[in-house]
Amino acid sequence: MISYFTSRDMIYSKIEPGKIIADTRIGLFDGVMSHIMTILYAMCRLGLGNIPQMKSVWNILDSKPQTDGKYILEATNTKKAILMDKPEQPNKWVTLYTLLAQKEKSYAEK
Repeated sequence: MISYFTSRDMIYSKIEPGKIIADTRIGLFDGVMSHIMTILYAMCRLGLGNIPQMKSVWNILDSKPQTDGKYILEATNTKKAILMDKPEQPNKWVTLYTLLAQKEKSYAEK
């Protein structure tokens, strides 16, 4: 699974280099393997947050808007039985997982 993502610089098409095929909206984990938050958190937990292939993922995350230090939820799975989180609002869970990924990345730098 790791080589699947690293061989295409995490979020790009293997067939069409430069074409982003991952969902780059910030959302909660909903089972979609190509969701940027799933890729980001998983790779950081594996200690691979600093590999060169992750640069574009971190650049996208750095470009995301924040409100009072919280990341904004950009996407939700509308098929959930209960929608507890509203899109386009600051979200504590998205912020938590982003900060955990950043923490894992900083551990890997040491």
